[in-house]
Amino acid sequence: MTVQKIFTEFSASITQAKDNPNRVLEEAGGAPVVVLANNTPRYYMVPPEMYELMIEALAAQSAVVNIENTSEGNFNPTRVRLHEIAENCAKYLVEGKPSKREDFKEK
Repeated sequence: MTVQKIFTEFSASITQAKDNPNRVLEEAGGAPVVVLANNTPRYYMVPPEMYELMIEALAAQSAVVNIENTSEGNFNPTRVRLHEIAENCAKYLVEGKPSKREDFKEK
């Protein structure tokens, strides 16, 4: 049995998400929602504002890596570094504070 981490406090069944996705997001109050099928995460729903923050964070991280590698478009972090980035993204999503963008700078 594989255990999967869930990176949000809010969940919905796939039926709930299909029937009324706007209501699911409204009930989460702007937080991400994991959509479950047979108690297994299938995807996450996020409001547009949060998605934009995620894209900005990824772009900022990619820019740091590109500058350090001096090779445009070359984003090949190690498995350990990818894990660190994922943890930082999870913290950022939970906290949702722009001041936490410092966490995404390459060490």
